[in-house]
Amino acid sequence: MKLVSFVEVYEISLLNRAASEVKYALREVLINPEHVVAVRDNLVLKDKLQKGFFPEDLDQRQDFAKLQLNLGSGQSSVAINIVGDLHMVASKLISGNAE
Repeated sequence: MKLVSFVEVYEISLLNRAASEVKYALREVLINPEHVVAVRDNLVLKDKLQKGFFPEDLDQRQDFAKLQLNLGSGQSSVAINIVGDLHMVASKLISGNAE
């Protein structure tokens, strides 16, 4: 099994924070390409980046994608948001799954 490294975008949840004040942070995540069932652009996060919901040092030209992962237990799946455009993500998944 080969794992592929991505940067995940996750919501910082703080008590007493209004929905309009939601902030996001970044962390590394390792993905097994065999469990990815779909990849889509995430334009909602692109909009939130433009509005200042992300760390200030993140390039404003950055794109985001959503990975849908099969959890292997019937119909269960989980979606995670990652930094990168659709084609870069697909390329990394394919090359990581080539072995």
